[in-house]
Amino acid sequence: MEMTMILEQFKYSLENFIKGKVSNSEDVADLLQDVFLKIHSKLGELKDEEKLQPWVYQIARNTITDYYRKKSKDITKNPKFIIESSLIEQDQQNVNENMNEIVSSWLRELMDILPDKYREALLLSELGQLTQKDLAERLQISVPGAKSRVQRARKLLKEALLDCCHLEIDSSGNVIDYWVRQESCSCRDTG
Repeated sequence: MEMTMILEQFKYSLENFIKGKVSNSEDVADLLQDVFLKIHSKLGELKDEEKLQPWVYQIARNTITDYYRKKSKDITKNPKFIIESSLIEQDQQNVNENMNEIVSSWLRELMDILPDKYREALLLSELGQLTQKDLAERLQISVPGAKSRVQRARKLLKEALLDCCHLEIDSSGNVIDYWVRQESCSCRDTG
């Protein structure tokens, strides 16, 4: 694949991706340039063109990680970076919350593909906030049956989501990145 095609294909989405993780617009431009330089220098290492998108975003994530590592070293050299670092952490938390909200909206749409009995159990227990006992009474099934139905619904929903999209999750369980596996699914780039 040619570099010009990669640039055209990913320029705006990578810029939005970096903007979601870095607040300073000058740094965003510098990081975007660094990412494309790294892509250019490592293009020969890409074995499977089918995996171009995840490979490109992994380079971007690594570049952003390096950026924050350098920033954390600057804190020890210059105390004014402590304030900026705090703002960066707050920005990252806001990005994580936003990504979690986006994925939650997909889950609500994906619930529509679940069989009725599983969708109903999940809606009543998760969104309706019914206890397992109340759910069992409402559905006129046993408590273990209600618990099993909710667990099965969660499993089906998770499988549908992961068939549709690849999610990257941080150690706290926050969605930090995703890419679409199937164009016809609920996962879509909102950036």
